[in-house]
Amino acid sequence: MTTIANRRRITLLVIALALVPLTGCAASVVKSSPPASTAASATPKVTVDSAVTMVSMSGSSLSTRTAGGATIASVPFSEGSSAIIGMLTKVLRSEPKVVQASDGSMCIDPIRTYSWSDAGSGVSAGVIVSEREKSNPPRPDWTVQVDSRSVSGVKFQTSNGLSVGQNTDSFVASLPAFQKANYNYPVPEGGSDTHVYVFDVSDTRTIGGISTAFGGVAISDSSLLVRFVAPTTATMFAC
Repeated sequence: MTTIANRRRITLLVIALALVPLTGCAASVVKSSPPASTAASATPKVTVDSAVTMVSMSGSSLSTRTAGGATIASVPFSEGSSAIIGMLTKVLRSEPKVVQASDGSMCIDPIRTYSWSDAGSGVSAGVIVSEREKSNPPRPDWTVQVDSRSVSGVKFQTSNGLSVGQNTDSFVASLPAFQKANYNYPVPEGGSDTHVYVFDVSDTRTIGGISTAFGGVAISDSSLLVRFVAPTTATMFAC
């Protein structure tokens, strides 16, 4: 009986020792497998907005661009002021200041403005969307206007590469008379050294029986660009 019992103890001990290395191997396999969540979190999410460094204005749209000049997205002016306001709010990462401007009694007076600006920039607003109560065809009932080189770190320029503060003498001289304003009306921005011109033509409109360039309009004073606005005509100050 003692011999049989001893044999059983030896058999059980051998089985137990045989299981020890197997258990150790199984544990080492589990430890060497990386968690799935760690691998997934190693790739950061990059949003489209993080790549925007510039907004370009043509006679028919606003476009966002990368630092290298590649176009990310464009919003046509045909989509209306609400689409442009939404785009600027997203790109500049802030809500605009909304002001009820006037009663709209004058054809060029906005009744409501949406503006974005940088504190201490020296201008009342860097970018302004102005809405008018009634349209005065062929002029639009809203415009977007840029008075600063940049707002919230985002640069603004015309589709020709012009920015506020840049010398425009050679550019203005190269334009045909069709794209320049007729000075038989007052220009609020300045005197004889002020030039109002269509930098990008998207259409032609007939005003007072005269075919007029329509699209993106710029204003230069003493050779420097001070403002650009669209969609409108070079006779935007005349009713």
